[in-house]
Amino acid sequence: ELMDILWSDPTENDGIEGLRPNARGPGLVTFGPDRVKSFCETNGIQMIIRAHECVMDGFERFAQGQLLTVFSATNYCGTA
Repeated sequence: ELMDILWSDPTENDGIEGLRPNARGPGLVTFGPDRVKSFCETNGIQMIIRAHECVMDGFERFAQGQLLTVFSATNYCGTA
């Protein structure tokens, strides 16, 4: 089964591990901090930075800081 990693999202918090279905659609998943850690170790990187998900404070850390979501659209959906 092919999962679309580009549009998949982290789970709601670091306490939820593994893969789970994503409410945004079929083929998409939410992934836990265990998956982030494994990916970083396998690929010899320290951190993943992603930018397609709206987060209220402009950034959000996940997986004990190994995943950072940034969001910089100043007028997203008409709200500044």
